Amino acid sequence: MNRELNIARSLESKNKINRYFNATDGLFILTYLSFTWALEDQVHDSLRYIYYIFSFAIAFYLTRQSFSNVKRKIYMSLVFFLQKDTFTYKPYYHNQEGED
Repeated sequence: MNRELNIARSLESKNKINRYFNATDGLFILTYLSFTWALEDQVHDSLRYIYYIFSFAIAFYLTRQSFSNVKRKIYMSLVFFLQKDTFTYKPYYHNQEGED
């Protein structure tokens, strides 16, 4: 009568709209496009449609799965990269002998 029970440690439910898109991605795209709309006065009139198409394409590209981290989206990886502490992560440069 020794049974092993599999108990879930955490329940995580994502608000999926379809296979590639969830509600958080929709909010990101709306926020990104609102910034696009707010900055449209800075773009020349003849380039405005190209600006909209480019911004829309970039918004959808940033909601794709990250190549290096499968569980995250590209925009999430960018946020983590921009929030890194520059005082903690300093490059180490090794001086070779004979150089000052």
